[in-house]
Amino acid sequence: MSVEHITWALRQPVKPSSTKFVLIVLANCASGDTGLAYPSTAYLADATGQDRKTVIANLNKLRDCGLIEDTGKRVGTTKQIPVYRLNSTPDLFAEESQKRNSSENGTVPKSTGNSTVFPHKQSQKRDTEPSGTVRNQREGAAPRGTRLPAEWKPDEQDQAYAVEKGIDWRVEAEAFRDYWLAAPSSRGLKADWHAAWRTWVRRARRPEATTATNAPRHPDAAKVLEKARAQRPASPATARAALAEAGALLGRNGAPA
Repeated sequence: MSVEHITWALRQPVKPSSTKFVLIVLANCASGDTGLAYPSTAYLADATGQDRKTVIANLNKLRDCGLIEDTGKRVGTTKQIPVYRLNSTPDLFAEESQKRNSSENGTVPKSTGNSTVFPHKQSQKRDTEPSGTVRNQREGAAPRGTRLPAEWKPDEQDQAYAVEKGIDWRVEAEAFRDYWLAAPSSRGLKADWHAAWRTWVRRARRPEATTATNAPRHPDAAKVLEKARAQRPASPATARAALAEAGALLGRNGAPA
């Protein structure tokens, strides 16, 4: 068995995998000095789990690829087992032998300054750490929005939008400005303050949407009710008329008669 020959076989781009498996078994049987291997077809079939026909076909593929060659010699009791030579690279053997000897002697091969092999931790750090360009771009990136200026007020277009929705823009502008100036940190950032204003206006309650229950009373409503109570014993019809008048006044949401 030769570690160098097995290493060489593993590095070969052989397809399909069954053909490469035969090459690896041959490398396992090869002599480390000569590269000669002479396993029988039966042994190759047993070692690879392939039938005899498949083993022979794979040996022919390896010969056609130039990875092995038939030396013409035959061995065995019947003199029918061919002797193959692996056409491996001698330089590879010297490199592998040097590495193995250095490991056995307790030394580590010296790496060159241009080596592309990095320790695992260093390589992992290099792969996960963002490049300087990307990091600088992130640090210099513009914020996602701006805060509302302290002197903000809606422009003519924003005022017109509020009027179209039936909203008093003066009242809402004051509430809008106070709310967003007091908003903390990133919550007070907006990319488009015009859009924020339109959203605020759409959510504002129209004056006519105020219910009669919550509406301020008409200034004369109390007097009308008192009049109705005073007239109830004398004339029910008159009292009902007064109550109806008071109800009409209350239903006008505080608007003057």
